[in-house]
Amino acid sequence: KRIRKRLLRDGLNPELVEALRKQPAPRRMLVLNEFWCGDGAQILPVHEAMTRVEGASLEVKVLLRDEHLEVMDLFLTNGGRSIPKTVLLDESMNVLGTWGPRPEEAMALVKRIKSDPVIAHTYSEEVHKWYTQDNQQSIQAELAVLLTHAQGA
Repeated sequence: KRIRKRLLRDGLNPELVEALRKQPAPRRMLVLNEFWCGDGAQILPVHEAMTRVEGASLEVKVLLRDEHLEVMDLFLTNGGRSIPKTVLLDESMNVLGTWGPRPEEAMALVKRIKSDPVIAHTYSEEVHKWYTQDNQQSIQAELAVLLTHAQGA
């Protein structure tokens, strides 16, 4: 709720809004996730806010990973079923790009923490702190890049 309220109050980054408005309509995003996913709790409100941008045509559909493993297996991250995974599609359902499961900086943080057995058990708490400090800025920036790269497709 906190993230949704802040996004409603502050809006999305101008770069993400511009990238959304420049997309040929319609674009679709498929997001593979699960209810228990902490990263999804941080990322899905951004997807939701993207669907409300005036002048943009974006449909977001969420699939539960464990109920759609055949789809998930098409979009593995380093051989794993990491979620949330965002798949950008054109009107003919061709894949234009993928993103996820989390921003690059958060990925590096998780990798660093999990590589140290002494602190590996703290990764969830540390990633949550990172998300709190980042305020969804990295998510928005990276989704803007995904959309911008897809414009010519």
